[in-house]
Order: sequence, then C-alpha cells, then structure tokens
Amino acid sequence: MNIPNLSGYLNQFQIFIKIAETGNLSRAARALGLTPSAVSKSLSQLESITGHLLINRESRPFQLTLDGRRILQLAQRVIADIESIADGSRLPGMQGETLRISCSLAFGCTHIPRLSGDFQALYPGVSIDVMLDDRFINLEREDIDVAFRITSEAVTQNDDAEPLMDIRWFYCASPDYLRRHPPITVPADLRFHHCLVYPQMTHEGKWMFRQHAKSETVAVTPHLSCNSSLLLLQRALLHGGVACLPDYLASHYINGGKLVRVLSEYDPGVTHQLQARIRHSAKENKTLRLFLAFIQNRLTKNCDQTITPRDTNCEPYSQ
Repeated sequence: MNIPNLSGYLNQFQIFIKIAETGNLSRAARALGLTPSAVSKSLSQLESITGHLLINRESRPFQLTLDGRRILQLAQRVIADIESIADGSRLPGMQGETLRISCSLAFGCTHIPRLSGDFQALYPGVSIDVMLDDRFINLEREDIDVAFRITSEAVTQNDDAEPLMDIRWFYCASPDYLRRHPPITVPADLRFHHCLVYPQMTHEGKWMFRQHAKSETVAVTPHLSCNSSLLLLQRALLHGGVACLPDYLASHYINGGKLVRVLSEYDPGVTHQLQARIRHSAKENKTLRLFLAFIQNRLTKNCDQTITPRDTNCEPYSQ
C-alpha cells in the first residue's frame, strides 16, 4: 500500500471533511476553490489508501458509510490537533489532564496496560484513571470520558460511539479435557459437555452456529456461567470444559497448544464489535480525541497480534 507524503495525506483529509460537511462534490469543490474532478480524485485516492468505500455515491446528498464515519472522526481529530498546534496551543498531554476510561475486566487486563503505557510515554502529562467493570455504565453519572465495550449493536449516525475493531469468537477447550470426553464433531455434541458460558454469546439458553449460510442452535446447560470471559479462559485452561472466548484472549493459547478450537468449521451465530462509547460532554476534548486516534491506530496495526495475560501481569493460574 502506497502512503502519500504527510502534506498530501492531510490535504485529502481536509477535502474529505468538506465533502462530508456539504454532502456534495461540487459544493465541496466550490468551498475549497478546487475543481470537482480534483475533489473526486482526492476522494478516490483516500478510499484506495484506506481500503474502504467512504461514501455511498448513489444517495443524494451523499451518505457516509460506516467506514466513512470512522475515517471522518479520525480525520477531524488529526486536523483539529494540527490546528491547535498552529494556533500556539500546547500539545495535548502537557496540561496535566486526566482521562477516565472504563472497560471490561478481560479487555482491560489484556490491552489497556500496554496501550495506556505507550500513550503516556508519548504524552507523559496525561493521567489515566481506569475502571474495570463488565456492566454497561452511565458515563455521565460515573464521570467516565470513554468506555470500551464489546457489543453486538451496530453504531448509528446519532450514537456517541466509534467502532474500533471486529471481535471473533472461538469455541475451545484444553487438549486434556478433550481427551477425557466424547468427541465434538457437530454442534449437537455440546449437549454432552461441560459448557463454560459467556451470557452475551447465548440467546435463550442456546449457542448459535453458522456454516455455509445455514444457521443452527444448540441448547446448552451452563456448567459455569460468568460475565467475564477472563474467568472462563482460566477455567478452560484448567481443563474445565468448552468455552466460547474472544479471539484477543484465546488466540495466544490456541497457537501455544494449551487450547484447541472445536467446531472450527463453524462460525458463532453472533458477531460483536469493540466500540468506544464517548461521554457526550467529552466529545470535543482534544486529549481524548488524540487518545482514541492512538488506540484505533494501534488496534488496526496489531489486529492479528494478541496481547497476552503474561504481558500484562494477568497470567491465569495454571497447575
């Protein structure tokens, strides 16, 4: 992928922002003093660079795609930060600010230590206050700037939320458990196994599976149910049953042979997304915008790299 020079990239961001504001290539061109063909070419180049369709050209006025809204938010943050520097403002992170964030126990233990540490290495003046909680909280009432949440709900245009990355789920168990129990060749076999259940992946007491566009469900009796997948991971590593786990927890142990995927030819019937849910009154906070841009960049670059509990002093107990 060819990345343009910095000035060219920023110019494309500015043009894209103006297209989004006006909803029309010609109006954006007039506002910027450019020709419509130049604006259209810039948009196409940005779509090529990002690898995503940013605007639905068949709608009038133009409507941003979901990826377009995400790129727009990133572009607005970048341009705003550059403008603040040009205005003589101090860089975010130099004012002794505190960011208050919330996330689940599992994601917090595996990702936040490294991400927050790397961010604070760049901006040492920023303090970060983390609340680990597996429930959805009221950001205003809890005085939280941003909550990182895994949800099956799509981001809408009116949400104070930004999509960060898709979450894949794996059904897996330890090799020792699988040796001591009946084989699992089809989803129905799970009825005879110890199932370690994460409630958000269960609908009316059933696990859902997809294969070749066909869906099926299996009623499972939870041998252990917990709202934190970190605990379910630990139980699976202790040979306690078959768990449904997110990729950012399970991949490291699958690659290391401590867990084995079962029914790998099936996809879970529920899809989830990691989202940043932002307190409405904090949306214009420049330090928060910089932090979110940093997080999104890191997650995008490292989407195939699992940050393990060992890296973050959260190594599960093992015998």
